[in-house]
Amino acid sequence: MRNFFAEPSQIQEDWIELDRAEVHHARDVLRLPAGAPVRVIDGRGAIYQGIFDPGTGRVRVQQTDAAKPFTCGVTLAVALLKGEQWDWFLEKSVEIGVSRIVPLITERGVVKLREREFEKKRNRWRQIAISALKQSGQAFLPHVEKPVSLETICGAEGNSPGARWILSERGGASLKAVLVPDLKHITLLVGPEGGWSKGELRAATDEGFEPVSLGSQVLRAETAPIYALSVIRYVTG
Repeated sequence: MRNFFAEPSQIQEDWIELDRAEVHHARDVLRLPAGAPVRVIDGRGAIYQGIFDPGTGRVRVQQTDAAKPFTCGVTLAVALLKGEQWDWFLEKSVEIGVSRIVPLITERGVVKLREREFEKKRNRWRQIAISALKQSGQAFLPHVEKPVSLETICGAEGNSPGARWILSERGGASLKAVLVPDLKHITLLVGPEGGWSKGELRAATDEGFEPVSLGSQVLRAETAPIYALSVIRYVTG
């Protein structure tokens, strides 16, 4: 059964009006016939099963289910990556089940994205996330926030409940040692290819972020958060 996406505003009690892009994909690309069974996800946990009408671009709802959220929410605050690397990270993190993504502007990061430039990318990043959501069947669309500095997110998350970790190549407890199944939320900071500066590490630890390590292997900047997220999802369910 094919998955589609619709905003809550497009959903009525008995029918869902797909947007133009989704109708084109269903009718002209997939060539779904009238009455084809489809699944529609709203990104907020609701999953609708119904039948597609090519003429109107609507889905007649036959069944509505509510997905259970993950028991552990995960915020990934990741140093901005170059184009395709960031797109790959974004896609895979949504597939695995990230809760929130915060792009970081760091001292040694090669990508410096100003706010007006982010506005141009916002819609594209959202479409990548929606595509990954549909492909994987995940029910919750993570929010991708505007880029901030490490100091900004550390200050914002300093008093938040749950685990607060910063990936470090300079020691720290192993992820295996600190990760326990009953955690309710994790905020994980992941640095750029050049690593964190001493000042950034100090700023994070001063705000209560604990350095953690993924082991002796050196992972690429886009691989490290996906590796960590996969382990977190496996352990916390």
